[in-house]
Parts: sequence; structure tokens; C-alpha cells
Amino acid sequence: MSITINDITIKLKLADSDKYLARATVIVDDLLEIHGWRISESQHFDNRFQENIWIQPPAFRSGFGKWKAVVFFDNKKLYGQIEEKIYDAYHAEKNKPENEKVNPDDIPL
Repeated sequence: MSITINDITIKLKLADSDKYLARATVIVDDLLEIHGWRISESQHFDNRFQENIWIQPPAFRSGFGKWKAVVFFDNKKLYGQIEEKIYDAYHAEKNKPENEKVNPDDIPL
């Protein structure tokens, strides 16, 4: 069995946190859900997404300052496509009118 990007859907929830921007779940063929993906601001510019953003797979702390990934993708092309699909879901969700952050000072009286 071969998994393609068409077999994958993304559930995403924007976060109200200083640590991350959103959390995502990667769903493979409606059979397997991989929770714990995070979208965070990055100190480094991502050329693919044209902004400072970091998409992290689920991981756990395995020592002082060390993290161990929970999932491993041997297919780097598919992994990149999953990151792009997560980013697209994040971008679509954050640009919905009900999720737009408005500065109260910008509203005319």
C-alpha cells in the first residue's frame, strides 16, 4: 500500500498561546490520526512559505534540551507535501473573517 497526499486530510485549530500559533492533526485515509503537530513562529525565514514559520511533527522530551520525534517519514517528498497541506490549512483558518485579529484602536468611533 502506498500513501499519497490525496489520502491525507488536516484538522487544525488556532491557538491562543505565546508558544505556538496552531495545532494540527494529520489524518491518513480516515484510519490513522497523528495528533500533536505544531505551527510556531520561527527565527528563520522559510523559503517555501515565505514567512518565519516552523511546522513541527509530534515529539517528546528525551533529555535535557533534546527532543525525539514520534513519527518518522522515510518519504521526504510526502513529508514536504504534508507540511504544505498543514500550512495551507493554517493560512486558510487564520484568514477566515471570524478569526481575524482586530486592534480595537483601529476601529473608528
